Amino acid sequence: MKIRLLVIFTVLVSIGCTSVPVPTPEQNTLLVGKLLVNWDVTGKMSGGNGKIKFGIRTYFQNNQTGKIISVFTQKDGWFLTGKLTGGNYTIQKFYIEREQGNTIYQMTLRGPFYVTLEDGVVNNMGTIQIDIGNNNYTPRLVDYDVIRYDFQEEFPDSEWNLYEWKNNSMFDR
Repeated sequence: MKIRLLVIFTVLVSIGCTSVPVPTPEQNTLLVGKLLVNWDVTGKMSGGNGKIKFGIRTYFQNNQTGKIISVFTQKDGWFLTGKLTGGNYTIQKFYIEREQGNTIYQMTLRGPFYVTLEDGVVNNMGTIQIDIGNNNYTPRLVDYDVIRYDFQEEFPDSEWNLYEWKNNSMFDR
């Protein structure tokens, strides 16, 4: 019984946490940013009636190896991964799901979008907002600097703060 309670407590605590990978000699590249979605399910896009930050899934395909790697956004829209090494990637799609009442809305934003990551640095994709409504979507970059300042404030002890930061657009076509 005690073990079961400990497991449940651990799961609940981890849901509200943001996980930052620790750099290692083998994994010395970080992709960081925030991905925010305003989803208007009424068809009247006026600021959006559904904001989604957590659980947006992004599929990256390494252009050299063909390997596909998926990454989820974390609490507050944080997009933090050390799974990707330096190189050229094609973002195949973003998968977004929202539950409202008894209805589950799903949307896939299809690429291709292209991004080049640099090895040994923090690749900062900035704050990206995607507005969805009226059967279309608009991605836009809001800011790069806010991500770096927010990262330093939320994760002051992270070794990534000592790395060089490079601004990187995720929505090149």
